[in-house]
Amino acid sequence: MAAEVFRKYDKNGDGTIDRSEITAALRDLGLNPTSGFIETVLKSCDEDRGQTISEDEFKHFLDVLEQIKGLQQMFNEIDADGDGKMTVKELQDKSMKYYKENFSQEKAESMVNFADADSDGTLTADEFIAVMFKEKVFS
Repeated sequence: MAAEVFRKYDKNGDGTIDRSEITAALRDLGLNPTSGFIETVLKSCDEDRGQTISEDEFKHFLDVLEQIKGLQQMFNEIDADGDGKMTVKELQDKSMKYYKENFSQEKAESMVNFADADSDGTLTADEFIAVMFKEKVFS
């Protein structure tokens, strides 16, 4: 199964998955990854630091993709109005479910501002997932 999925994304058949092929895999999950996000995924999966994912490293890559799917689902549930933007209020409203504490307005604002790469006051799924990687919420 994993070998079959590996071949699906190894478009050029060189035995590794490069940045463009990683991008295609993430887009299949509905993400529009930035180069920084791709770099974060590579750092998480690329054990030999060759800037590609080998077939041996691919199992960990699949685990990361599963975690990304889970974070995407979490984002979709927090984004109550489904507009693709997580607001401070939406994060605050769902904080007990996901973080086991009720966030104050200030704490929710701080968390959104920390992860808000484009400074628009909300989080996209890409921003949310990227910060979860950077903060080592999972490995």
